[in-house]
Amino acid sequence: MGWLFTNDYQGGGVRAYLDRQLTHEDDAHTHEIVKSALVAMSRYFAAMRTTSKSTGKSHVRALVALVKYNPKAADGMTLGWKTMDETMGPHVENCPLGILNLLTDPPPNDNAAAWRAQCSAYHANKPPRPRPGDVLVFSEPIEFSDGSRETRFKAYRHGHRAIRFFGLTTGGHYRIPALEKRFYVIEGR
Repeated sequence: MGWLFTNDYQGGGVRAYLDRQLTHEDDAHTHEIVKSALVAMSRYFAAMRTTSKSTGKSHVRALVALVKYNPKAADGMTLGWKTMDETMGPHVENCPLGILNLLTDPPPNDNAAAWRAQCSAYHANKPPRPRPGDVLVFSEPIEFSDGSRETRFKAYRHGHRAIRFFGLTTGGHYRIPALEKRFYVIEGR
């Protein structure tokens, strides 16, 4: 399936909008979103319960949507999404565990089992999320736009939710791009 774009999105939350768009029924089934998450405003994950109207039996599978959000789109098409389910073997492994835990058993010989295993491996190998006060040590120095290089940082709270980093050698304050893709250890944990 290709991308869908809309000029109908008027705010109120991208996740809630997609929940409404993906909840539907046809002649044979009802499809309802049990739980969903929007990760980094670029990936939407959902546990969808599909129930047969004739038998009443249901199963829960994962949906993944790539998301493009541009509130200043010149053509008014502010929100776009491309949906796929887990049987299509999506190449995104950061589905939240809270959604993975809701899924029923996948059909045998299905791409869904392989995708779920990739997601589980992602979470098993993911370094712990830094908390204020943690000292992070990276395996390789990170180079910043000002030319400085640093391997040791102390995490601190910036604003209500953000975490920023103080370079223990340079004394600079930094945001570390793609933190989840970098290898580091947290001293003392």
